[in-house]
Amino acid sequence: MNGAASTGALFVIAALLVGAAAWPWLATETPVAIAAAPGAAAPVALPAVDPQALATVLERPLFSAGRRPAAAEGGAPAAAPRSALRVEGVVDAGGRRRAILRREGSAASLHLAEGDTVDGWVVRAISPDRVVLVSPAGELVLPAR
Repeated sequence: MNGAASTGALFVIAALLVGAAAWPWLATETPVAIAAAPGAAAPVALPAVDPQALATVLERPLFSAGRRPAAAEGGAPAAAPRSALRVEGVVDAGGRRRAILRREGSAASLHLAEGDTVDGWVVRAISPDRVVLVSPAGELVLPAR
């Protein structure tokens, strides 16, 4: 055999080996139907939703800071404390965290540490995702941006 013929034969053998190795991944599998397990519960119909109750839920966004708590027994719902402060950022320098807050409508920023007071609120805790303020009116959690 000359060099060209032996090279061609090696090429054909290599192609057959690659095809045989790739065949399991190229072959299509037939789908298998999965039957319900014996003793499995039948689907349960859900009760109808009252449109008025749904409207009430939609009016009160789940993750809003102003979401009103449920009414106390025998009384009106408690008003959620509000503040015109917004968290612009949190800085952690050497284990000492500082919150950068800004009043709505103001360009000036406030740099506060835990225990500092602003607008009658005391900074109770500063974490990367929120700042907790307390006052006689209650507790206010300001989410970080």
